[in-house]
Amino acid sequence: MRTHNINGKFIITLCDKELFENMNMRNKLKLNTNYFGGEIVDVDFALDNIKIGDFVTLVGPTVVKQALRRGLIKKRAIIHIAKNIEYAEVYNL
Repeated sequence: MRTHNINGKFIITLCDKELFENMNMRNKLKLNTNYFGGEIVDVDFALDNIKIGDFVTLVGPTVVKQALRRGLIKKRAIIHIAKNIEYAEVYNL
C-alpha cells in the first residue's frame, strides 16, 4: 500500500505483495516501485482505507476480489492487464 498526495488529491495504490515481487523479478510486467511500492499491510486494513482516498488503484487477484466481495467495486470495473492479473480503479469524488 502506498499513498500519494498529488495536487491536493489523496491517492492510494494497492497491489498484491506476491504479484508485485514476482512481476518485477521476472520482468514480464513492470510495476513502478515509486507508485506501487510501499508499506506491506493486511488486505483488510488496505481495503478499510479505500474510502479516504480520492483515487484508488487496485492491482492483483487478491485485492481486486476482496474489493469486489465488499462491494467497493463492481465487476464491470475490473479489467485484465495480463494473464490472471486484475486491475480496477476507485474514484471517490
